[in-house]
Amino acid sequence: LPERLIQIGYKIENGEKLSEADASYWARQKAKLNCRRHTDHLSDREKRRILRLHSEGISMCKIARTMGRSHKAIMRVLAGRQPLSRRDWLTKMELAAKERDERIRHAYFVDGKTVSQIAREFHYGCHTIYRAIRSGAAGTVDF
Repeated sequence: LPERLIQIGYKIENGEKLSEADASYWARQKAKLNCRRHTDHLSDREKRRILRLHSEGISMCKIARTMGRSHKAIMRVLAGRQPLSRRDWLTKMELAAKERDERIRHAYFVDGKTVSQIAREFHYGCHTIYRAIRSGAAGTVDF
């Protein structure tokens, strides 16, 4: 590999910003390298680096930008590369929906907040809030 390309690689790895000339050179040269046939595969070194950067408090988007990877690849590493089964995912969503609805009902019935106040505070849409209030009044929970 050319020395300039190696130096650019070190800059990218360290998260340094590339100059316009280096970025242009990198863009032209990386297509010729053909080193990433399987872009979804991360090396163990990259996985360790992602975990280290995340533990330092760096956001997922910034890690993705720094490493030149997609945020989905970063999420996969942070999630422990254990995809949830459909049943586990549905159970998790149902529990989250019940918890969300309980918070909405508490804010509406106990705290006396209006729908617009709840929407602003919890960042839910009005339809979600109305559905939670109706399901609480009827005694059923749906998501």
